[in-house]
Amino acid sequence: WGFSMGANAVPRFVNANPNFFSSAVILSTEIGSGERNSYAPSFATTPTYILYGADDPYSGGSKPLYDLLISKGYNAKLKIYPSPQSHGGLPGKALTDTNLDSNYSTIMDWVLDQRRTD
Repeated sequence: WGFSMGANAVPRFVNANPNFFSSAVILSTEIGSGERNSYAPSFATTPTYILYGADDPYSGGSKPLYDLLISKGYNAKLKIYPSPQSHGGLPGKALTDTNLDSNYSTIMDWVLDQRRTD
């Protein structure tokens, strides 16, 4: 789990420990294309949920990272919180959201449901 600068570190942690994490949650990342490309293979066995706010000026790498993971066939999910959701309140919003997606009520439900398959 990482937010903002911490979200930029999540791919590094997954890359350094490819058989350790059962999931990754990335909240608003600015990770650049070079890093996205070099770390993407690490996510092959790590389900990843990427969340960011529509008005978040610091989330420029979030959707491109999701698109890259999906293009490789990896297990990635995306949630974009609508305007006026910005950067500052995102962790609280993500933790209190009880309508994550059609399969999970909360991000913690999703995290706790993930298991390593390798």
